[in-house]
Amino acid sequence: MTTGELVVEADIVPTKGYRGLRHRLVIFASALVGVGLIVVLLSFIDPRTIIMLCSQLDPRWGLAGALCYGATYLFRAARFQVLLAERRTAIGRMYSVACVHGMLNHLLPMRFGEVSYLYLVRRAFGVSLGEAAVSLLVARLFDYMVVSTIFMIAAVRVLPELPGGVGWYLVGAAALAALAVLGLILAVRLSHRLQTWGARIRQERRRGVLSWVGQKLDEVARAFDSASRARVYMRVLGLSVLVWGGVFGTFYCLLRGLGFGVSPWLAIVGGTFAVLTSVLPLSGVGSFGTLEAGWTAGFLLIGFEREQAIASGFAVHLLLFAMVILLGLVGAAAIAVGRKR
Repeated sequence: MTTGELVVEADIVPTKGYRGLRHRLVIFASALVGVGLIVVLLSFIDPRTIIMLCSQLDPRWGLAGALCYGATYLFRAARFQVLLAERRTAIGRMYSVACVHGMLNHLLPMRFGEVSYLYLVRRAFGVSLGEAAVSLLVARLFDYMVVSTIFMIAAVRVLPELPGGVGWYLVGAAALAALAVLGLILAVRLSHRLQTWGARIRQERRRGVLSWVGQKLDEVARAFDSASRARVYMRVLGLSVLVWGGVFGTFYCLLRGLGFGVSPWLAIVGGTFAVLTSVLPLSGVGSFGTLEAGWTAGFLLIGFEREQAIASGFAVHLLLFAMVILLGLVGAAAIAVGRKR
């Protein structure tokens, strides 16, 4: 082994060790935050209240909530189909991918489950990394834009029932929606620059890392060009509205099934705070703790008692968790069966 090789190994090994340690520390910190929030929230209620709530679930409302949630995966699958329009993606197979992606995204801390989508669509449909990444990015931008817009509409509808300070939350939601729209515009404009950079690198016929970078830049640019068509955006927008209509519909159905007489608009306003916890940098395993904290804040805002807000947050999350796991396992089984054929 030459001296040069020893230098390279000496440089690489500590870097890998540092990254591995950093990832472990981040995961540990996220788990610690989640556990800490759970302990704090449960200190305000009797944990048996959560079990009692779940056991009293009205089966009809529970079934309605499950159907709403199952439909959201269908709409997500259709949205990915639209964003990957240049690929032949069967809706059934894409639905299975969406179910597995949803399960891993919910289970893994720090949103690490997002990476599973890139792997799943590559294995299932041969989609390039650039195309997959762009389709996921565009979907997430539309998610935040639609959630913010739905929240504003719902908050305006229930404004007379809420404290006066809610206006500041409306301003925050409006800013979030504006940032999402701005992000879409910048992404489209950036795609043309990426294409220019990619072409320049490839024309110079450089090999190795630069050649690979040029190829990936071209893939990302082509994917953005496809996603930037007005017709594609309109379809993605419509499907995103259906996705989040289904999510908030699930919240409403489960709350009604648990005995809380809330309106759909109040369920949206309260539930949005739980949804927004998904962007926190320290979301724990299964989002337990962080989701309940957001849910509690949202439902305290709309007038729930503290005990009701906390207990309903845990009960709804446990029911959602069961749905996510069930759909994810069914999706994984369907993918496994499809590979054997």
